[in-house]
Amino acid sequence: MQMILILLLGLGIGGVVAWLWANARSKSELATYKIQAEGDLRVAETTISDLRTNLAESRSELGAKNQEASALQQQLRAEGEQKAAAQAELKQTQASLEELASVRAHLSTESQLRVAAETKLKETETNLEEQRKLLGEATVRLSDTFGSLSTEALKSNNISP
Repeated sequence: MQMILILLLGLGIGGVVAWLWANARSKSELATYKIQAEGDLRVAETTISDLRTNLAESRSELGAKNQEASALQQQLRAEGEQKAAAQAELKQTQASLEELASVRAHLSTESQLRVAAETKLKETETNLEEQRKLLGEATVRLSDTFGSLSTEALKSNNISP
């Protein structure tokens, strides 16, 4: 019986030693895990802080990009209005050019008619000048002929009585 008792006592002491050893080991591992968890927690907190900083920067950049996009949209609208105004002005200019071409064609026709009229006028003036010259010559001849005839008539009247 004593042997059983010693065996039981040895088992009890061995169990306590094993339990103390396991307890110490688990506390050591727990401390290691706790230290590692605290390190991981610090890394996670640093990462969260960095992510929050990045989020704030991204939001700031997004705000700047939104303002830039708004400014570009406004510029695009202004350019669209300028384009519409330029197109309207272009249509008006094209209409003016067509009208100018029509006026030029009419002016060319009128110029040709004027040249023809001036040519005809010169021909008429030349013809009229020739007719005046002929009329002047005919007047001189008629005067001379009338003068001769009247002189002869007077002479013949003076001789006949």
